[in-house]
Amino acid sequence: MSKTAEVICQLISWSMVPVTVVIFQSTLDSDSVRIKIILWVALILAFGIMIGNPFVVTLLVP
Repeated sequence: MSKTAEVICQLISWSMVPVTVVIFQSTLDSDSVRIKIILWVALILAFGIMIGNPFVVTLLVP
């Protein structure tokens, strides 16, 4: 993996940490079941972005 790809992966991972915290906190505060389901899906997608970004970045950045 190139140095540029490593930096991009780290930036994406660190930027997703506050996003997951806000989504999780919103899930705990919400009373609506429909909103909780949407927020849980968003939380799963955020974790997927955090875990899957090295694979995508290595393909896109030479």
